[in-house]
Amino acid sequence: MTCLELEVGKNIFFFFLKERGHLHCFSKGWMRTHQMKHSLSVTCDSGSSSIPLNGCNTGISNNSTMECEGPGLPYSSPSSLPLLTEKKPKDEMVREMLERLSQSSAHFKHQQRNEPDLMPEEKFEIARSVFEKSPALFLSRFKKHLTCDDVACFEEYIGDYEIDFHLKEILRINSLSYKRNKVKNRRYKALLQMMSIGDEYFTEEAMKARDPLLYEEMIGQYLTKEERCLKAEDAVPKDEFVLSNFLMKHIEQIQENNLYYNLKDKAEECYEEMDSDTEEEIESDDDNSNITKAEKKHFQVEFLQIMQERFLDGKDTDYDYSSIDNNDNYDDLDEEGKDEEEKYFDDEEPEFIYDAHVT
Repeated sequence: MTCLELEVGKNIFFFFLKERGHLHCFSKGWMRTHQMKHSLSVTCDSGSSSIPLNGCNTGISNNSTMECEGPGLPYSSPSSLPLLTEKKPKDEMVREMLERLSQSSAHFKHQQRNEPDLMPEEKFEIARSVFEKSPALFLSRFKKHLTCDDVACFEEYIGDYEIDFHLKEILRINSLSYKRNKVKNRRYKALLQMMSIGDEYFTEEAMKARDPLLYEEMIGQYLTKEERCLKAEDAVPKDEFVLSNFLMKHIEQIQENNLYYNLKDKAEECYEEMDSDTEEEIESDDDNSNITKAEKKHFQVEFLQIMQERFLDGKDTDYDYSSIDNNDNYDDLDEEGKDEEEKYFDDEEPEFIYDAHVT
């Protein structure tokens, strides 16, 4: 089964090409479909037909693009979208879904302390039993570990209000926009945790090591000799092995600082030559007596914010972001799922799944 995701403004349309002539459309944020006048054309290899969706006209065409016409449109998807030509038997799709689920970190049952972990075969049987007894319960328990392809396993149940909700949730949490936001949220949670415990990664010395030139520009050049000496004493490690590494880094730091000041002096010389008429008004950057404590504090805070933003944007090349991006311990999935469920079931005009066969 092929899933095509089309985002138009605040509306996201998910189209599933499940077999020849068979189209399913799921919508997220449909915004009163009967008030919309969009016209959609979806890729397929089975001829063409028009399908009305509460005021929206949707069609199947022989071309290889998805188009949407309306206010602020049209939108076209890439022409290289993969198309489905045949559908797997349901038993095979269900087996693949359960096998993948049995290898995941999903919770299958409560276990006693010191009880051995469940084997994949045991997880498979538990999941199969739940799926056969109650598809809705299966989706409620395991939807966060399912993929868009797994939606086809529940085709015969489409139209059930509760199952429709869970299927749309699977689409939402597998969308590119959701995954991007999830990574951002995980990094932000990790940052808050690191700051709350005073993690060494965001100490002034560690940030200085990651960008010594920026540190010198924003903080270092404004330090007095006494402040430099105090910071140097605090930074010196006691362990001999660590001390040797520290000295090597300190030498590199001196070399980088010298390079910084050489470049800075040359830039100032060029500036003075170009603007010699106002030379007497230029204050030397080496005179730190005019900067106040409040200004120093401001530069320190700004430096920290810049380094935090770099971390969140994934620009710290030596950091292992996979330890955060792939760690669901940073998620509030239970609370998030509860909010989405309450919003869905409290909706007076719920969104439905539309099913149509091409003639």
